Amino acid sequence: MSREDAKSVYAPRVVNQHHFCTRCGCTTYSITPDWSVGTPGDGDTRIAVNARLFDDFDLEAVRVKHLDGRTGW
Repeated sequence: MSREDAKSVYAPRVVNQHHFCTRCGCTTYSITPDWSVGTPGDGDTRIAVNARLFDDFDLEAVRVKHLDGRTGW
């Protein structure tokens, strides 16, 4: 199986796309609307990359912004 064959997308809604590896199940990246700038469909998107998959990457040095998914919108 090639790398291309191992890619898939889980999209419970059209606006959210979660890309993952079909071999190991790890999320590789996600594409979602940028909710901070307006409503979905405004054209602005946010891409989140799973940095835990990077080789030799200092994850501890990354500044984290915690989101409250229930009341933070």
